[in-house]
Amino acid sequence: MRTHSLVTVASCGGALLYALTKIDLAVRGELGMPGFPAPAADYRVYDATSGQLSNAVMGLVFAGVVAALLRPPARRPLAWVLIGLSGVGAAFIGAGFVGFGLRAAGLFGAPTTPAAWVTVAVGLAWCAVWVASTVGAARITLSNAKRNRVSAGSTAKLEAGHG
Repeated sequence: MRTHSLVTVASCGGALLYALTKIDLAVRGELGMPGFPAPAADYRVYDATSGQLSNAVMGLVFAGVVAALLRPPARRPLAWVLIGLSGVGAAFIGAGFVGFGLRAAGLFGAPTTPAAWVTVAVGLAWCAVWVASTVGAARITLSNAKRNRVSAGSTAKLEAGHG
C-alpha cells in the first residue's frame, strides 16, 4: 500500500474515532473531550446530547472528506476544492488539539490527568496524518495535471505529424 493510502486510511480512522468518542459522550450526557470535562456552567447553556451528536456528525463528514482523498477527483477544480476543504478541516482540528495541549500543560488552569495527554497525543497524531494525506492528494493532483499536459502535448504533435 502506498504511503498516501496509509496516511489517508489512518486519517479516516482518526475521524471515525473522534465520531465514536462523541457518540459515547452523548450517550453518557457529557460535554467536553476525554480527559477534558466541561465546567458545570456549560451544562446550563448547552445540551450535551445534541451538542455531542452534532460533533459526531462532523467527525463523519471529516471521514468522508478524507476518504475522498484516496482517489482525488480527475477534474482539477473539484480536486482543489476537496484538498482545500481537507486542509481547512485539518487546520481547525489541529488548532483545537493544540489548545487542548495548552490546557493539559496547565496554561489555562490546573494541569489535567494522563487521559488528557492521551487525548492530545491521539488528536495531534490524527492531525499529522490528515495533513500528510492532504499534501499527498495535492501532489497526486499536480502530478496528474503535469502528466495530462505532457500527454496532450504528445497527442498534438502526433496529430500535426511531428511525432
